[in-house]
Amino acid sequence: MRNEIAPRYFQCTTPVVHSTGGPGLTDPRKGPMVIETQRPCGTFYQEGQPMGEPLECPCGTFAIGRCARCRGATCGIHSSLVGGLRLCGACQEHDRQEAAVAAAKVAAREAELASERRRTYEATLAEYYAGVRQTLAGDVPPARICRVMRLATANSRGDRDPVVDGGLVVRLLPELFGVDVYRPETPPWADVDVARWFATAATSPPSNRVDVYPGRRRKRPKHMRAWVFQYGSTQRWQSPESSSSHRPISVGISEHGTRLWALASDWTDTEPDHLLSTRFVGSDRFNAQALTQMAILAALLPLPEPPRPPR
Repeated sequence: MRNEIAPRYFQCTTPVVHSTGGPGLTDPRKGPMVIETQRPCGTFYQEGQPMGEPLECPCGTFAIGRCARCRGATCGIHSSLVGGLRLCGACQEHDRQEAAVAAAKVAAREAELASERRRTYEATLAEYYAGVRQTLAGDVPPARICRVMRLATANSRGDRDPVVDGGLVVRLLPELFGVDVYRPETPPWADVDVARWFATAATSPPSNRVDVYPGRRRKRPKHMRAWVFQYGSTQRWQSPESSSSHRPISVGISEHGTRLWALASDWTDTEPDHLLSTRFVGSDRFNAQALTQMAILAALLPLPEPPRPPR
């Protein structure tokens, strides 16, 4: 049984039996041990000698026809039907090479466009940084710090412990960092200067009434109003039962501009009402969360966000 594809070129359609293992191969109770299926053979082959002057493929086999493009004689083995036309192997290889050259040109053009977009983005980014630094030049240092930290935490605003874009901070505050990198645990600003500035720049009076102690020993506290910043320190509270770090402790600024620290017993409180006017928790600073809140309470204009990189 066969089908004639072209003169003297056939495809065998004789049914061929294929055997595969059945479900009963491992357990006879589940069914037959062998499952037999039939499908056509599908093998292509040539047969016979043409009448008259024979056409030969370059391989030496009698040809079944001519290539639709170059009109050269070709056999069934070294030709294929492409889009309804029989093409020899040489013409098909030529098409593949042309397609590869076209694909390479497209890839080179895409790479060129990507490089151009990157150069445009870098130029736009340089203009952005220059413009923002010029805008910040008119602010006092604490105001610059607060505005930059508000911008650097824009993508995680509202989080208890926001993620800071350290690269942006370093580029916009070069006078603080130089060529150094941003280290969130030990930022280079002075909290005393920030606290004094904020006490005069805040647009609303402090809403928290707190007891402020002068040192670690609990002497008679002073009652005063203060701004309390939840989770506003770079210092983290650690549970006595665990050595793992927890959330940042809360800090405050008195109405007179004094930097305040939460008592150890109040570190876990979101708004502690007992604060210290003496540092004892190490080299902590106002963190990004506190500085962002200060920028909002001082009604500082938000800085424009940097341009997004090209995709």
